[in-house]
Amino acid sequence: MVKYWKNEKEINLSDVAGIGACSRAVTVAGNDVYVTGAEKGTDYNLAPKYWKNGKEVNLSTTIRKRNGYAEAIAVAGNNVYVAGEENNGLCDVAEYWQNGKVIRLSDGKHNAAAYAIAVVR
Repeated sequence: MVKYWKNEKEINLSDVAGIGACSRAVTVAGNDVYVTGAEKGTDYNLAPKYWKNGKEVNLSTTIRKRNGYAEAIAVAGNNVYVAGEENNGLCDVAEYWQNGKVIRLSDGKHNAAAYAIAVVR
């Protein structure tokens, strides 16, 4: 189950129990709370996503039906950047998403993942 605590109050973001969901990172920008992670879908694979103020944003690409994770998040103005990886069936592919659009960082021939992201303006 994906959740966080604010002022000692538990905030649930997912109703998927056990190993079917996980969170990886949390950040706050202004009054908005962002949480990254993954959650099992109908195909039983973990899909990378983030939640903004409790609203789910799916990041999974259409070419992958394997596990993926959203590992880190940065927010700059109206732009949301998420680092992570998705499996292509053979290897983990390092990626980041800018406002939901995927940018692949590795070629998918060797395992790779992105665990952090920062924005410099």
